[in-house]
Amino acid sequence: MVQLVAPSRFTRTLTVVETVHAATMAGLATVDPGRRRPALLSAAVATGTAATLLTRTIRRHTSGPVVS
Repeated sequence: MVQLVAPSRFTRTLTVVETVHAATMAGLATVDPGRRRPALLSAAVATGTAATLLTRTIRRHTSGPVVS
């Protein structure tokens, strides 16, 4: 919901949240074979979201005017 309302305001926080989400889902997949497939799917989506947010943050901070 936060990504929809203010997509650029909480980018760093959302990146951390998605990274933690991916890590916890990977951990769940390791300890609970019955939930392995959905946990890995969730981890993959969270990793992709975190990577996208991180890329957007890096581009925003490096795409200023070039001063020579």
